Amino acid sequence: LLIDTELEMKKVTWPSFEESRKASVVVIICVVTVTVFLMASDIGLEYIFINLVYGLLVLSVIISILGVSNTLSLTIHERTRELGLLRSLGMDRPSVRSMIRWEALLVSRWGAAAGLAVGLVVSVGIVHALRDFGLVEFAVSPPLLASLAAGVAAVGVIASIQPARRAAAVPLLDAMAVDG
Repeated sequence: LLIDTELEMKKVTWPSFEESRKASVVVIICVVTVTVFLMASDIGLEYIFINLVYGLLVLSVIISILGVSNTLSLTIHERTRELGLLRSLGMDRPSVRSMIRWEALLVSRWGAAAGLAVGLVVSVGIVHALRDFGLVEFAVSPPLLASLAAGVAAVGVIASIQPARRAAAVPLLDAMAVDG
């Protein structure tokens, strides 16, 4: 409770989940930007671009976690009746959580495959476009690509934890009563 200048009691309202998410993204952007520039000032100007790319990479991973989590939350909300029907037919709560995690894993893997393909094509294009400026070699590390794909799968599963818990926690009768 807060007291204003006229000594009236006011109820504290908490920001919505969406407002909190937006605020956290802004804070993360600021932290990543400041970190990149501090790192660049310590190691020299020639690495500013590389550090900026790494900072943007970290930011894109955080945004993808939020995107996967939000997408799964929306699909669970839309499929509440279906999940209730599955539960009424004998599917237990751990199986519902496992089903949601597998969906997140598949979506993440397909997204990683598409992202890696587009990234490789764009990288080859950039190398060809900057050949006159001394960028003549294009090298790909297959172990790095494999570890990135595995990391994306792990991020997808981590992002699915909260939506999977919510899906499994929906009471059976409430889920069946939802109009689809």
